[in-house]
Amino acid sequence: MRFRSFFSIVQKGLPFLACLLMFIGLVASKALIAIASVVFVLAALPYAFKAKNWKQLPHQAKLLSPAFLFLLMAATAAYSQNTAELMSRLRVMLPLFLLPISMALLPPWPKQQWRWLLGIFVLLMSLAAAGVLVNYGLNYEEIQRSLTHSKGMPNPAKDHVRFSLLLSWASLLAGQLFFWRLGRWPWLWLGLGLFLFLAMHIFGARSGILAFYLGIIYLLVRWLWQSKRFLLGGLGLLACLSLPFLAYQSIPSFREKILLTQKNIRLYQEGHIGDYSDTQRILSFQIALKVWAKSPLLGVGLGDLKDEQRAIYEKEYPQQRVMAPHSQYISSLAAMGILGLLLFIAFFSWPFFIEKTAIYQLFWLLIAVSFLSENTLFITIGANLYAFFHSYLLLRQKS
Repeated sequence: MRFRSFFSIVQKGLPFLACLLMFIGLVASKALIAIASVVFVLAALPYAFKAKNWKQLPHQAKLLSPAFLFLLMAATAAYSQNTAELMSRLRVMLPLFLLPISMALLPPWPKQQWRWLLGIFVLLMSLAAAGVLVNYGLNYEEIQRSLTHSKGMPNPAKDHVRFSLLLSWASLLAGQLFFWRLGRWPWLWLGLGLFLFLAMHIFGARSGILAFYLGIIYLLVRWLWQSKRFLLGGLGLLACLSLPFLAYQSIPSFREKILLTQKNIRLYQEGHIGDYSDTQRILSFQIALKVWAKSPLLGVGLGDLKDEQRAIYEKEYPQQRVMAPHSQYISSLAAMGILGLLLFIAFFSWPFFIEKTAIYQLFWLLIAVSFLSENTLFITIGANLYAFFHSYLLLRQKS
C-alpha cells in the first residue's frame, strides 16, 4: 500500500515537474528541454495502457494539431534523397508529436494549479529579463555598438529571437493572470506585465515586438466587436499604435534596431548583401523561391531543402554563407510545394478558429507572426515553445 501511495504521488507530480523543467529549459537550457519532454512522456505512460484514454483523443483533435504538422513534414521522406538531414530535422521537431499526445492522455488538471504554473513562468521570465537588463546597463557601450552590426543582446537562451518571443508571451500572460485576479495580489501580475513590456522594447528583437502589438490590436478589436464600445475601443487602438513611436523616441536599443532595418532594406534595394542579418534573410527568401520553382506542387522534400539552397548559393552567391530560408512558411513552400504549404497552414490554423479563449488565440498569433521571419519549428526552443504551450493551453481542466 505504501508503494502504491508513493507511486501515486510521483505519478501526479511528474507533469508539474515536467512543466518546471520546460520553463527553465526554454529560458536557459536545451538539455532541460529534452529532459522535460521525456518526463512528460513518462507521466503519460501509465495512462497509455487504458483504452478509454485513446478513445477520447478524437474529442481533443485540436490539441493534436502540432502532431499533424510533424506527420506532414515527415511525409516528405517519400521523395527526400538526403535522409540523414531529414532525420536531423525530424529529431528536433519530435516534441511536436510527443508533447500533444502525452498531454492529451493525462487526466484533467486542477484549474488553479494550471493557472499558477503560468504564473511561475511569468516570474521566471521576469527574473531572466531583469538579469538581461542589468547586464545591458553594466555593458551599455559594448552592447549598443554590437546592435549596430545586427547582433542580438546577450540573453540566457543564447537566442535573441526566441527570447524576444518568450518576453512577449510572458507579458501577455501576465495581463491574463491579472484579469483572472490570480492570488492575493493580482496587481503584481500587472506590474510584471508592464516590466516585461518595457524589457521587450529595450531588448529590441523585432519579431517579438511585432507579435505583441498584433496580439494587443487583435484583443482590442475582439473586445470592440463584442462590447460595441467603439469610442473607448478606438481610443485604445490609437494609444496602442502610439506606443512604438514613443519607444522609438525614448529607448536607444529599440531605435537602433529600427534604423538598422531601414538601412538594411535600402542596402538590399541597391544590390548590397554584406554581413547584415536582414539582407541575408531577404536573400534566403529569394533563393528559396528558386528552389520551390523546381517542384511547385510537392516541393523538393524537407531532407533536400538545405542541399538545394546550398547549390544555388554556391553557384550565384559564393561569397555569402549558406542560409536556410528564414521563414517557416517559405521553407514549407520550398520543401513541400504549394500543396504542402496549404496543408501546413490548414493544420496550424484550424485550432485558432475552434478555440475561442483569448489567451490561446494570442499565443497562436505570436507563433504565426514568428513563422514570417523565422524557422520556428526547426529550432529546439521554437519547436518546444509551440508544442508545449499549444498543448498546455488546451488541456482539459477541472475546477
